[in-house]
Amino acid sequence: MPDSMLEFKHSAWLVLILLLVITGCSLHYDTGKELESEGRYEEASIEYHRAFVDDPDDLEIQEALQRVHRKVAEENLVRYREYLEKKQYHKAFSRLQSILRQNPEIGEAQEELKHWTRILLTGKIEFEFKTIGMNLRLAEKMELQVHLNSPSGELLRGEVSYENGIFSVEDLLYKTPREKLSEYTLNTIGLELHRKDSRGFTKEQFERFIYFRTLIPGSVEGRLNGIIESVKKVADQRSNLLQKPESELKDWFPPRLVRYQMLLDENQIRILSSEKRREFAPEVLYLNSTSGRAFIDFGVLELKRDENRKKWSIRRKTMVRNSDDYFTELSRNLALSRYFQYEQAYRYVN
Repeated sequence: MPDSMLEFKHSAWLVLILLLVITGCSLHYDTGKELESEGRYEEASIEYHRAFVDDPDDLEIQEALQRVHRKVAEENLVRYREYLEKKQYHKAFSRLQSILRQNPEIGEAQEELKHWTRILLTGKIEFEFKTIGMNLRLAEKMELQVHLNSPSGELLRGEVSYENGIFSVEDLLYKTPREKLSEYTLNTIGLELHRKDSRGFTKEQFERFIYFRTLIPGSVEGRLNGIIESVKKVADQRSNLLQKPESELKDWFPPRLVRYQMLLDENQIRILSSEKRREFAPEVLYLNSTSGRAFIDFGVLELKRDENRKKWSIRRKTMVRNSDDYFTELSRNLALSRYFQYEQAYRYVN
């Protein structure tokens, strides 16, 4: 076949591909215009976005996309208010984020964002898998979990990694004073089991190792320091948690009911109880008011089973060396990095 014929076929293919791209772009744009004229702005934005992907330099497409984004943002603002009224906070916050992406100039959305606090709760559970009974180990699926009490009354659940023992749970609070952030506590540490019965149906079972129940302080007195300080990195503060080896705690078998009070004293959160233990409470509350984020660290908790008593004990492990701190490993998770800057740090003490 002559070279001229090959060049002609090659050029024809290029023209055909170009025509298909133009046709596809035009189709998405025309569909978007039709949907927009019908007031179906969310669907129109999808079509305009597809047209934009095909031809990002087309000014007409850019203008159309921005125009419907403003309309969709207005619709989302209405839905945001509805979710707030119903106290469906996670849905409300998701809508608020969409509004700010679609039209960041909406003043109401910018003001509303200031009322939200995003919270990261983490810790490490040291637990020997071999200490649980053989009957539990024979389950088809097992998941070590922590359940946390929250100021909103919602029970938060998080999976404990079998690789490193770290758990992380995220929460959202709306129009919540900083003092309420101190009320997150540990509810349960246990194992969720999945077993198949004789008929082949899977059944779930939860085996509790430590069970503090829903903890509510008998009283909360005092205030936390609200002075906004310069932003610091959590990693630079961790050495302040190191303690002397002789301060190591003994194993604790929690009673059926734990009663406690809280005294908020500027930069300290004092836990007052007859047990003189606070494993159910966090170790540190880091707060960044400017960014609306809080990082709540439960520290390292060690679980052991006493075969004579047939009970589990819990103990907060004392950090003596930097290598005892799990934060170095946690901070490698870049998705959580925005939580690791703070303006105030509040230490929990007895």
